Amino acid sequence: MRILDISRDFTIKGDGGSVVTRRNFNLLNEVGKVKSLFVPVPDLKTRLLNITLRQSYGETPKLKRQLDESLNEKFDLIFFDGSIYGEWLKRVADRGLKTMCFFHNVEKVYYEAKANHSGSIADKLMVSYIVHNERLSVIHSTYIVALNKRDSDDLFRIYGRKADLLLPSSFPSANVTGRDNGAEPYLLFVGTNFFANVEGVKFIIDHIAPLTEMNIKIVGNVNDSFREVQVPENLEFLGQVDDISEYYRNTLAVIAPIFSGSGLKTKTVEALRYGKTILGTPEAFEGIDIASNPEIGTVCSTSADFSAAISALPSSDGINPASLSLFSSTFSDQAALATLKSFLSAQGL
Repeated sequence: MRILDISRDFTIKGDGGSVVTRRNFNLLNEVGKVKSLFVPVPDLKTRLLNITLRQSYGETPKLKRQLDESLNEKFDLIFFDGSIYGEWLKRVADRGLKTMCFFHNVEKVYYEAKANHSGSIADKLMVSYIVHNERLSVIHSTYIVALNKRDSDDLFRIYGRKADLLLPSSFPSANVTGRDNGAEPYLLFVGTNFFANVEGVKFIIDHIAPLTEMNIKIVGNVNDSFREVQVPENLEFLGQVDDISEYYRNTLAVIAPIFSGSGLKTKTVEALRYGKTILGTPEAFEGIDIASNPEIGTVCSTSADFSAAISALPSSDGINPASLSLFSSTFSDQAALATLKSFLSAQGL
């Protein structure tokens, strides 16, 4: 099977979206022969033109030519990594080609939450533009792929169509070992600098750190939003790190006070990958069946919930077998590949 993969350049950033885009690229290479068309991060002039002319996100005359040239080749499937390329997807579908669109979020939900958080006029203008492209992606995709049932239900509520396939975030299996001898116990939050993570860290500073004596480490460039903020003594910003695995290895648990967003939280799946207990809000567990797997962690809605869950953590080596088991069965790359192969086979691809 020959596949044309249209996506943003996942080599530029290390955020959750890029991690999933890279995963998708690797899965496609397992099921067929792939040609890639990367869409660079657009500059301000390009974004303004895209919004004004209702183009696909990041479209330029050069990229449009590259797409047209690529479509002169024979492909069995055109894979769009994201629902923000709706105008392109429509053009491809109008040529009678099979298309698959992967929804990282329901972008309408995500951008509305972002605009409400920032209050920015630019963010508010983005909502109608993104909805335009997302609606075209829903209408003209042969197959829609979503991360979880919540997103599929939102697509139906907003646009009248559910996903054809649920394919959650996944990772390769990791080499999981216990905490280093003598390592001081701490809690871990991992996040890039975007609004839902900023909300989460503010909650940690104001409502979690003051209620525990345990140290809390924050990894990722979310610290850029807190350079001038006075923080509790038991909280430490580490910024970007070369090897995140050691921080997962030595933490007692991962905390995830996430209140906004759409999709499935990559940070939660990554915690499962390293066999960690997770203390998170309902949003942090969206798409993860904690009701059937209660041993993986605790759902916390208030500061008191987090405080109680932290106090109840066992003083152990930090490995949670239930988390590792759920990761292996549902959120590993092997599980994702099996799901994708099964779906494509059922479609005759």
